[in-house]
Amino acid sequence: MNTLYKVLWVKAHAGNIGNERADQLAKDATLHGQPYSLIKLPKPHIKGLLRKSMLEEWQTSWRNGDAGRKIYNIMPSVSLRPTNWIREDVIFFSQHGPFPAYLKRFHLSDSDFCSCGGIVTPFHYEQSVFTKCLGI
Repeated sequence: MNTLYKVLWVKAHAGNIGNERADQLAKDATLHGQPYSLIKLPKPHIKGLLRKSMLEEWQTSWRNGDAGRKIYNIMPSVSLRPTNWIREDVIFFSQHGPFPAYLKRFHLSDSDFCSCGGIVTPFHYEQSVFTKCLGI
């Protein structure tokens, strides 16, 4: 797969998030990076270094983030390899789906309660198989 890159001039320090990030990385490189060398490195080596750096930054962001904590508890490590999860598993464990608790959170339902008085999440559905509170 060929990746195309487009280089554009943008006004410095104008609040462009990508430009601000590039500026910070350039400053970090001048302070903490390796000295410039005229040695040409093979592209696969450079790609490997970039991939490693990107994965480390992604892992730090995933570890310290606020979003996706339910999935983080199941999958604390990031990876470029696809998981074997099916759609239903993702919906169940992320709790993003047609569940009353999720629908109420986004004001798509008036109630998130079950007839037993519990809040209906995917885990409540799972427990209801054993308790029969949903009449399934």
